[in-house]
Amino acid sequence: MLRLILLAAMHLGCGMDESKSPEPTVIQDDGDLIHLEDQERDTANPLDCQSVTMKINGRAPEDTEDPMVGDHWMVRLYCDGVVMHGANRLYFEPGSLAEVEDYNTDADFVGTGEGQMTMQSGSERMVIQLTVHEAP
Repeated sequence: MLRLILLAAMHLGCGMDESKSPEPTVIQDDGDLIHLEDQERDTANPLDCQSVTMKINGRAPEDTEDPMVGDHWMVRLYCDGVVMHGANRLYFEPGSLAEVEDYNTDADFVGTGEGQMTMQSGSERMVIQLTVHEAP
């Protein structure tokens, strides 16, 4: 097999006129071809996040009533108004209050009682106290 590949490469190479070989294209990108770095601020600095907020179903926690069994919450953390993606974790204490979906930070309430909800994204964490009520 290797012999066949070498023969094919030699055959293709024999027909090329070296005087007409293409010139390599050089792109000057100054180290940031696709503009990943914001020139106004260094996004690698963890102190850049001036305001961490949480939203539950698109609302602030203080504007959200305590849940009832059967309620579904989408919980997200925001850094300066931008949703935080990556290593996110949502959990409840006690764990019997809610079930958290495997691949996102959504929860379904399954038990009643008092407890706390913790939402973490990277090193940012917010905790709220809540009471899950029985559904009417």
